[in-house]
Amino acid sequence: MGTTYNITIEAESKTALKDDVDSILVAFNKEVSTYIPDATISRYNQAVDTFALRKSGAPHFFRNLVQSYRLHYLTNGYYDPTVMPLVNYWGFGYQARDTTQIGDSSIVDSLMQVVGLNRIGWEEAGDSLWLTKPGPGAQLDFSACAKGDGVDLIVQLFERKGYNNYMVEIGGEVFAKGQNPRGYSWTIGVNRPDPNSSRTDFIQKLNLVDQGLATSGNYRNFYEANGVTLSHTINPKTGWVERNKLLSTTVIANEVITADAWATALMVMGKDDAISVLEETEGITGFLVYAEGDTVGVYEAKDFSTTQSK
Repeated sequence: MGTTYNITIEAESKTALKDDVDSILVAFNKEVSTYIPDATISRYNQAVDTFALRKSGAPHFFRNLVQSYRLHYLTNGYYDPTVMPLVNYWGFGYQARDTTQIGDSSIVDSLMQVVGLNRIGWEEAGDSLWLTKPGPGAQLDFSACAKGDGVDLIVQLFERKGYNNYMVEIGGEVFAKGQNPRGYSWTIGVNRPDPNSSRTDFIQKLNLVDQGLATSGNYRNFYEANGVTLSHTINPKTGWVERNKLLSTTVIANEVITADAWATALMVMGKDDAISVLEETEGITGFLVYAEGDTVGVYEAKDFSTTQSK
């Protein structure tokens, strides 16, 4: 996944448990990591028109695909895993960054012809699945949900083994259960959205109890081209880098994959729509950090206060 993981757990054997975790994540990456050329998702991306697979032979890819349809619907299309061509074009994907054609509306319009989850054809018979592509350039990218799904997989492992006190974090996406080594609820810090802030400079701390958390932000992954600062938040509805007041979005949900996708979707929506979503959508809560002139503002959903660290 191009990142790190960190686990703290009350368990009898670190070595045996680490082996179990690593075996799950290695198998997971072989299906959904765009960093691996022969991963299932990479083979889909390389296909010209139709991609065939056995669902039982690629359970992680298939699960992320099914979950993507669910999350695409719930977020009104703001979460869309088909944005990969746009991510590469804007210089945030696995391809080498080329700024010479950045901001060309004709290129963006062309790429948009293969963006949209509804454009992927779906046919299945028993264990077989055929996915048809709207064009050879169509690609999938589960990076806005896969880290969360990876956390959920490790949580499922720990639940099967009967562990009660643990914290799992992959690339900033977190699930915490029970108590920390000091006997208290797990305290999770959300980084201050400033490119100059340290990893331990927190704008918010909260108690996380048997829930997942994900944060999305545009303040670390960005670059400047032609005098314009471009962040990695791509709007799948327009094809352009999204510019709004939001600096970071944090979402809490029962499953980390859900929190992960919603955090990305809220970043794309912008402040006002994101506030409406957090107020009206059941099953998620969280808070937003946004720019307000020269200052930084924080919005907390009405039911978020019950999880805050005192």
